[in-house]
Amino acid sequence: MGFNHRRVFNSTSVITAFRPGWMKIDLNELKGNDMARKITPQNLLPTRFRLRMDTLGEKSIHVFTSTWWGEASSVAKQLAQNSSMNAKTGFFNQAVTALSPVLVHGFKRTSVYPQPPLYQMLALSQYPGENLVNSLARHWADIWLDTSFPNVSSSTIKNGSAKLYDLIHVTQEKWTETNVSEALTDEKNNLRYSALPSLIASQFVSGGSTTIFDREMKWGLIQQDDNGLAAVSEPQRSEKGHTFAYLVRFALQYQPGSKEPWIHTFITCQRYMDQPLISGNRDRKATILLRCNQPLNPSWSDQNTTLVRLPVSNTPIKVTQKMSPPMFSDGFHSLLDRAQARNIEQDPSKIFNEPLRYRNSNEDNYFVLFAEGYHPEHPLGSGFGARERTEVYRAIEERLDSILIPGNAMKLYKGAFESKALAPWKNTEKKSPTDPKQRQEARIGAFLAAAQGRKINILLASYSPDMGKVMKYFVEQRHFILMENDEWPAQVCVKEVSIPDQLFHPLEINQRADQKKAESRVEAEQRLTAEWQKFLHQYKDSENEKVFAWIELPDTSEYLSPHDAIRMACVKEGILSQMIKPLKSDYEHLTNMGRYSMVRKAEYDFGRLYNACSDLILRQAGVTSGNYVKGLKGDYISAGFSPQTADDIVIIGMTLFRNNQNYSRGRGSVSIPVAVRILANGCVEAKIPNVCDWVDYYQAAILLGNAFILNRRKASFTVETPTLESFLKVLLAEHREIPTLLILDAYKLRTVWKYLKVDELDKDRIMVGGDTFEPFSFANLNVVWLRQYGDGETPQYVATDEASWSEADDADRVAQSSLYDDTDAGGELHHYFSIGRLDNNKKADQKAMRFDGGGEMNFRNQQMIELVPIMGNEPEASVATTHILRSSPAWSTGNTLLPYPIHLANTLIEDMLPLLGVEDTGNMEN
Repeated sequence: MGFNHRRVFNSTSVITAFRPGWMKIDLNELKGNDMARKITPQNLLPTRFRLRMDTLGEKSIHVFTSTWWGEASSVAKQLAQNSSMNAKTGFFNQAVTALSPVLVHGFKRTSVYPQPPLYQMLALSQYPGENLVNSLARHWADIWLDTSFPNVSSSTIKNGSAKLYDLIHVTQEKWTETNVSEALTDEKNNLRYSALPSLIASQFVSGGSTTIFDREMKWGLIQQDDNGLAAVSEPQRSEKGHTFAYLVRFALQYQPGSKEPWIHTFITCQRYMDQPLISGNRDRKATILLRCNQPLNPSWSDQNTTLVRLPVSNTPIKVTQKMSPPMFSDGFHSLLDRAQARNIEQDPSKIFNEPLRYRNSNEDNYFVLFAEGYHPEHPLGSGFGARERTEVYRAIEERLDSILIPGNAMKLYKGAFESKALAPWKNTEKKSPTDPKQRQEARIGAFLAAAQGRKINILLASYSPDMGKVMKYFVEQRHFILMENDEWPAQVCVKEVSIPDQLFHPLEINQRADQKKAESRVEAEQRLTAEWQKFLHQYKDSENEKVFAWIELPDTSEYLSPHDAIRMACVKEGILSQMIKPLKSDYEHLTNMGRYSMVRKAEYDFGRLYNACSDLILRQAGVTSGNYVKGLKGDYISAGFSPQTADDIVIIGMTLFRNNQNYSRGRGSVSIPVAVRILANGCVEAKIPNVCDWVDYYQAAILLGNAFILNRRKASFTVETPTLESFLKVLLAEHREIPTLLILDAYKLRTVWKYLKVDELDKDRIMVGGDTFEPFSFANLNVVWLRQYGDGETPQYVATDEASWSEADDADRVAQSSLYDDTDAGGELHHYFSIGRLDNNKKADQKAMRFDGGGEMNFRNQQMIELVPIMGNEPEASVATTHILRSSPAWSTGNTLLPYPIHLANTLIEDMLPLLGVEDTGNMEN
């Protein structure tokens, strides 16, 4: 792995060996020194604004409420005799927003409370007439009902849809006008979250072109599905001749403890395909953006400059032999025809095959939106460097000065602040022992400590001899630094086994004439699982051992992959597993990367081998630190806890794993709260409702896997609210007498634990159902509320030593893991923002522009997470510990997005999710 040439300094001083006689110099003396500033930038400038309500509050928006939208799904359920059926309403919204690009969005549910649900369409100053909307609704109902129920008689359809037709025909609903102030204070309606950002985007675009680095930039609006309108520049050409655009998106956000809203601003690079699209992403729709040269129907709108989103199904996939041709939404063009719209391109394949042909002036323009994973890859990297982001933000600030006020800078709280205990696993960490023998002892010690005295078997199962050799190399030399004559401790046994021919093959699916395809695939999995279980059983010595199996997979399609069958066999045998596909490079290259680091196949293989090995023997084992530098206790002390507290403290991370129903993959919906704790001795345990009480992390994974196997033929795996509340109350009671830090992943948990919502959170108490937990009865408990980026819930930023955007010519990223103090939030609660260390994209020149020398660079900026201490006597130490735990032994560089206990909780479910499945009953939207 590459050597990190950057030194790690603290926030107050810099040690130098380059100036004789000097041991320490003040950081302020080095303000002009770019190297020092990158290490510990003193400020973060977040891309967020407060609202000038005196000028913005009276601006108008217009709302159209549907009386029939909710009834449509009831009709679908009645006609299909299926409670899971929903109306096929998507193509109505696509048609109405294409016909009238002035709309912010089509009909969507906007009411906060379930009864009665409101379905509303939103516009700013212009909108189509009510009669046009109702007429289109009648056409939509005709198309949907005529095409979606081929096995239902026409008389039954007519009777079942009578109420829907009546509601559309007799509706007296009209557009109603409201203003921004009213929308912001209406807590029963979520319209404000799309209305206000769209209004601000429209205001920005209406100001005309801007000049950014001597380039005149023209702006327009773009539809963002149900999220409203954003601002987008005209297509830009890089020096390399490839196309991109500046996308500026606004989002309304709040912080706990304050009623005053923020407008977060997100500046991203929107890339367009210039070459024919060969392959998209499996199971995901592609997007084509349409900018009309003329309105589709002048009676609907005279505006035609907004980019309209057209989703495309059946995106080409490189590995798929047979596939239906790409198509726009079924019914979309039929509905446009009924609305007497002029013709537009109906075959997305033509646009995919010749994207540049569809961008001529004086014609409709079509842009294929590039996404990561597409082939060919886009020659331009993602994101923008700090300098470019700063210049665009300055233009936004200047343009919108009359309605928005920039937020203040966040001050550095702790810089270059990371776990010392986990340093031996970090290949670029200065705190790690320099002596290979010491590093080896630290790593093996941590691995053995996680085993808690149990014997460990590492099973390396390969089909290719080279894969077997490289597996052993990565386990022994790359991870545990064993030299030629070193031996494993007696507690550890590494077994190399060859996979026989009869097991190394794709699923063999034999579908009978009377059988569904999904059923035949399940049978194939069951057969292969039984065969693999017999094979694996012979390599288990006892029930009390821990077995980690690294298994080579045949290179085949996802549908025919034996991955899930092998995972099931492993779980049934009490084995944790990691799979990897065959090598693309040579064994000699992978064991001599210093020489062959520029060989792309070797680089690709090295990365996936290293990550797979790390995940299996470190993350799945629940490895922490062992006894290196006093273990995690030393980290807790450096974070601010007393030595006495650090001796006994338990760190609990809690989250909710959610996964929507996915019939194409054979899975039902999943909603499972998970708690993972790190005990004072460094051991990791997990607790899952309806699965297990506190047990070793390894055992929790096996128990969860078996629970999913038993639930495999059911529709879902969910934990209901009463069970969750009972789970929480018991968890709190269990830790009442010992020092405990509880870290709550509020972004996930708030969907079922309403108290964690931004507007419900309060200081010095926790509400669980109707019960209140307060500090006087839980004196040992500290609680931190954590929010992820999500859909723009934490802002973008640049790092600088300056306090305002106008002076931030030194803008850069944060090189080291740092914690910043947000004093601008307001309210009684204290807010912090945590940023992880810079990962492998250190070399990106932050002064380069996307349109010139920075074209090929990927400007990936670390996401911030928001930390709010809501209860406890040691809030600063709790926040600092939460920040310092954003690390995993399985990540050799950089930081995890979430603290280690929550990271472990999420990955625990992800490991076993393939074992949960339901019958493939087809498309449930009709």
